[in-house]
Amino acid sequence: MMQLLEFIVDVIIKLKTKTMKKFGELMAMFLLSIPIVIMNGLVFCKLWMWFIIPTFEVQPLRIIEAIGIVFLINFVRANPSKKSEDVALSYRFFVNIIFALLVLGIGWIASQFM
Repeated sequence: MMQLLEFIVDVIIKLKTKTMKKFGELMAMFLLSIPIVIMNGLVFCKLWMWFIIPTFEVQPLRIIEAIGIVFLINFVRANPSKKSEDVALSYRFFVNIIFALLVLGIGWIASQFM
């Protein structure tokens, strides 16, 4: 009986540890996504200012509007059936930041020829 009780306690502790680890990963992903969202919105605003405003003579975007458009584009592009790879959260964070900066740099270079 004592062994069964020890086994049950051990299982509960392991489940609690796994649950807390998953919760921590979820919170880290949420907190790291905030600067990525803002960065993508800023890049979209700059690209809009460099290419869309002079070409189509439309109004400039505010950052919140740009973030909303980026969310919409990501929603349409999303593929929920695609399995997410087991990639470290910090790696995905830096890849997103580097990609946004790369797009901004290429956009700036292209805007110099307009």
